[in-house]
Amino acid sequence: MWDAQTGEPVTERLQHIDHVEWAEFSPDSQRVVSASSDNTARIWEVRTGKPIGPPLRHARTVQKAVFSPDGHRVVTVSLDRTARIWDARSGEALTHPLMHDSSVSQVCFSADGRRILTSCWSGTARLWDADTGRPLTECLDAGDGGFSACFDSTGRRIVSGAYINGIVRVWDTPPAPTPVPPWFLALAEAVAGTRLSTHGNTELVSRRELGDVVQRLVVRVSEGDFYERLSQWFLADPSQRPASPF
Repeated sequence: MWDAQTGEPVTERLQHIDHVEWAEFSPDSQRVVSASSDNTARIWEVRTGKPIGPPLRHARTVQKAVFSPDGHRVVTVSLDRTARIWDARSGEALTHPLMHDSSVSQVCFSADGRRILTSCWSGTARLWDADTGRPLTECLDAGDGGFSACFDSTGRRIVSGAYINGIVRVWDTPPAPTPVPPWFLALAEAVAGTRLSTHGNTELVSRRELGDVVQRLVVRVSEGDFYERLSQWFLADPSQRPASPF
């Protein structure tokens, strides 16, 4: 660490054993996280320059590491095709690895810290639940060689930029309210045509049940009802409906 005014070192040297790919401050500016081609990320105390916790290890180069907005977690992405969520104090992995189809290049948290956005060199981006590590979307086509992706300030949209073909894409990604209403789960089962029985077996759902669920949907969608708007949009004529229900 160096003093920006004098150019003098203010801490002992923070060092990896190979190239540093990324470094950034924690939200409170008391810590730094760095990502390296030595297959680790490290969290450092700014005041002393000493590492906090053990190295955050991947199998290949760590491309980027970022703090959550509250500073309690760190997420790392790597050429080993995974992202990982860590406790920023203990260095403990908080979820299973977030698996991708190619090397992961970019990552960021939503402003509320509840979701994580990753993008890959394959040209895909994906949203994840920051608490469980489970995917919240399918892989989104960000264009060839997807390189950059981030949330807007509200967390309701994401933008991606493609390295090879120069495409920029924007998606609506409003967070889904919980709990999910039972009628929406019934609609999903009816559209899929299958569900799990109480005994855990797969059983077919008749077309009549789909018709019954659709009939129960209100004709006029409430402005603030997420699931009603989504359902009405899904059931509308694809040639007539807008690009997004939101």
